[in-house]
Amino acid sequence: MATATQTNLTELYRNALEQFESALKTGVKIQEESIKMLTTWAKEPPLMPDWTQKAQANVVETISAMPERFEEAMRQMNEQSKKAMELLHKGFEAGRTTNVAEAQEKVRELWEMTLGVLRTNIHSLLKAQSQAIQKWEEVAGCMGGTCEGK
Repeated sequence: MATATQTNLTELYRNALEQFESALKTGVKIQEESIKMLTTWAKEPPLMPDWTQKAQANVVETISAMPERFEEAMRQMNEQSKKAMELLHKGFEAGRTTNVAEAQEKVRELWEMTLGVLRTNIHSLLKAQSQAIQKWEEVAGCMGGTCEGK
């Protein structure tokens, strides 16, 4: 019985990770396709006379925001590392218990914490992808002549 439950939980966790991986791959694919589209536009003759200046302004703005985005990414990585260590500690605690009820409670806490970390990671990823898509929309808008203040 314990082995079947463990197998079911392992399978559930594996499925959750596969879904997370799939979402991540989809986001990366969207970004790759956006870059290809932008590259194609860059190779074609400008649609408007000031296209080059607007594109340069967008590049400068993007590059100037990179340190802030890098700091945010590092902060998230540090936070995720701390949470991973907490999860590892919880796992060891669950393994040290001799009482079945206590072990079940520790494993339940471990799963709750694991799924909470996974949820946080997914929200962070979705936020980053949403910001990237929004920026690409702004760049495309500027290339189409609807750029505000640039």
